[in-house]
Amino acid sequence: MNINWQKVGPIILIIGAVIGFALMLYFFFFVPLFGGVTTTPSNTATSTGTLLPAGTSGGVNISGTSTGGLPTGQISTATGTNITTIEDTGIDKQSSLKTLVSDLVQFSSLTSDGSASYYNPRECKFYSVTGSGQIKALSEKKFCGVSNVVWSHSSGKSVMQYPDGSNVMYDFSTGKQVILPEHWQDFSFSPNDQQIAFKSIAIDTENRFLAVGDTSGSNLKILESIGGVEGQFQVNWSPNNQMVATFNQSKDLDRSDIYFVGLNNENFKSMTVEGRGFTGIWSPQGNKMVYSVYNSDNYSPELWISDANSTSIGGGRQKIDLLTWSDKCSFSGENKLFCAVPQNMPYGAGLDRSTVNGSADYLYEVDLTTGAKKFISLPRDLSINKIMAPTDENYIMIYDSSNKIYRLDY
Repeated sequence: MNINWQKVGPIILIIGAVIGFALMLYFFFFVPLFGGVTTTPSNTATSTGTLLPAGTSGGVNISGTSTGGLPTGQISTATGTNITTIEDTGIDKQSSLKTLVSDLVQFSSLTSDGSASYYNPRECKFYSVTGSGQIKALSEKKFCGVSNVVWSHSSGKSVMQYPDGSNVMYDFSTGKQVILPEHWQDFSFSPNDQQIAFKSIAIDTENRFLAVGDTSGSNLKILESIGGVEGQFQVNWSPNNQMVATFNQSKDLDRSDIYFVGLNNENFKSMTVEGRGFTGIWSPQGNKMVYSVYNSDNYSPELWISDANSTSIGGGRQKIDLLTWSDKCSFSGENKLFCAVPQNMPYGAGLDRSTVNGSADYLYEVDLTTGAKKFISLPRDLSINKIMAPTDENYIMIYDSSNKIYRLDY
């Protein structure tokens, strides 16, 4: 039998097109593009407790509720008196600088006992060093490939973060570790180191929250719904246990409103700051906050200090008149501050901090009671990553861009 292909051919093509279109619809709507892959770091651990959801559907099956809003208290606008007095110790005065750790240092942090904890990526181990230079391993266990560390105040625990997004809570005193969900970010320990605050950044915007829980990953409580504005929250648990985060909302080109988030839906006052790009550090007792902002004058970070206790938020606000970021400062007691100030501050550095990467720093001591600033001469140029200032000591520890830790007597 002869087939008339001129008539049959188009019919076959139409049928094939229909089948192809059906398959395309099936794969587009019903088959996920990528399969989920769960990875863990090289050290095996188990996770306990209920976890905040990472998926795109379903409810939040943990204790606590979220109001979905932020505190709406009164805004304080008092500016106070600027701190401008400077006492120069003299450029010829060569302060004593001693190397405490010459090996490779990462993620160094001051502990509550006045020592400094750090990670050695060459050895994959964690250490602490005292002001006298005594070094000890916090654990003989190795943790290779760590990309970030969030320390507890005593350094007895830490959250280790890995490039693949894994989070490991490790207790150095017990050797116990717990895998925390990958979508938990921006951790901060409670004053007693028994809890953590964090952002739960789920795939679905509606399932993103600011939350707290035990360091085991259990007993979780939602504080705020943060979907869509999670970048405006800074998780920073206050030493007095009153606040766990701040929310930064631009008011206009040169002002922002800062809201303080508590543990129990408190209606704290907000604070208006003279700039944008807010970042802050707490004083040891949590009564004050030093913060940095930039404005349209030169887009450089400027330091301010304000009362931040729940009953006096925004009171006594003063400009310190140093161009630097708050995380380049460290309190030594409630009324003394040390700050590293970049020697060269390009125009617009507040918008792009990388413009001062590797820049040498000046060092200042600020008396927050009298307002006097004292310039401390350094024996050589240092690009300071972090200052660690033990309370009631006559020295500070400096972690610099060469990845070493120094002791500086002053």
